[in-house]
Amino acid sequence: LYNRRTAAAYRFVKEQVGSGEIGRLLRATWLATFHFRGDAYYRSGTWRGTWELEGGGLLMTQAAHQLDLLQWICGSPEVVTACCRTVDRKIETENEATLLLRFPSGATGHFIASGHEMPGVNRLELAGTKGHIILEDDRFFTLRRLVTDSVDFSRESSDPFGKAGNTVYNREFPPEDDAAQHAATLQNFADAVLYGAELVCPLEEGAASLKIILEAYRNTIPAKSW
Repeated sequence: LYNRRTAAAYRFVKEQVGSGEIGRLLRATWLATFHFRGDAYYRSGTWRGTWELEGGGLLMTQAAHQLDLLQWICGSPEVVTACCRTVDRKIETENEATLLLRFPSGATGHFIASGHEMPGVNRLELAGTKGHIILEDDRFFTLRRLVTDSVDFSRESSDPFGKAGNTVYNREFPPEDDAAQHAATLQNFADAVLYGAELVCPLEEGAASLKIILEAYRNTIPAKSW
């Protein structure tokens, strides 16, 4: 249930990227290190932190929402490489993950998630040929729009250290709790069944997000080899 797709801030980001506001996507980076889970969390259920009963760790249970949003906004990556490891917890599954992604467009992606850092960061960055988007804490949006496409500027500028100017647009979205997002997602499903509305997250897109997680597990570089 990828309920965060109903959040106004992320729907706005998707619109900005889709409409070409930042041009061709060059890089997508998400720091999702705010998923702290202490020992008490894992003691609260014997199934938590186990491969057999939970099926995965941080990527499968907490950071799956951010991964889904990333592929929803940027498209599914064609290459996924990862380092997943367990830090300071007596559990089987990972509570730290670093993913390196490559998208079909040629853009690169970085996804860094942690369940042991405190206080942690929630920051999405999208860099394109025409500008840069930052969204922090699901609410605070900044768009730095270049006055000239960076590719064109590079070809035309005679200044070896020159940079194109940019304008800055800031917007703050109201906080949205999980209950409201879950309700909106369930309402969307009901509308799809009753009236043929377009699903916020159809099955194939949910499966695409799950595939990223499975590819991360499958293509994990052992931490000891770093």
